[in-house]
Amino acid sequence: LVRTAIEIEGLPITVHRPSMVVGDSRDGRIIHFQIFYYICEILSGRNTFGLYPYLGAASLDIIPVDRVAKAIVEASQTQAAAGRILQLCAGPERAMSLRRLSSIIRATFREHGLRTPIPLTIPRSWYAALPRLAALFNSGREHRKFSVLPLYMDHLANPQAFGNEAYLRWLTERGQVLPKADEFLPRVLDYYLQARKMQ
Repeated sequence: LVRTAIEIEGLPITVHRPSMVVGDSRDGRIIHFQIFYYICEILSGRNTFGLYPYLGAASLDIIPVDRVAKAIVEASQTQAAAGRILQLCAGPERAMSLRRLSSIIRATFREHGLRTPIPLTIPRSWYAALPRLAALFNSGREHRKFSVLPLYMDHLANPQAFGNEAYLRWLTERGQVLPKADEFLPRVLDYYLQARKMQ
């Protein structure tokens, strides 16, 4: 329907397809802490007694919310964006490996005074059994936290690489550069952990 509207009806539509949206690259702010922040809790090891499945070469594609907002606003102000599909994402070369992400998360949690268990890698099949084991010792909210672990880890096990050539060209045309995750991730995590202390 959208392609028809663009190609036949000539409507000036731009399609924006963000990957996993995280906090503002400048100060980490975000309205709601959604899936990325739950993944951070998993990768910290705090919810799993330090147990991790084998992460291999898996990576996570994240983009700051301010970059998504900026692209949408700028595209709405020019006809040059009409008909384009912009994958608002880090792309395969800038997606962060889960092992690197886990290391940064654990270090940042410790900087905020949160203890992180010694990491221990276990087979994925064992990891998938954690919810059943947790059900024997926990109930209610704690059990629910464990019950979704395999879902998130299955999601992360799939390749998280999205082609973003059109988006990078869009940025280059405007003299802009997409920041690397290493540059904004500390601010994103700091904001989350400060807000966590206030709860």
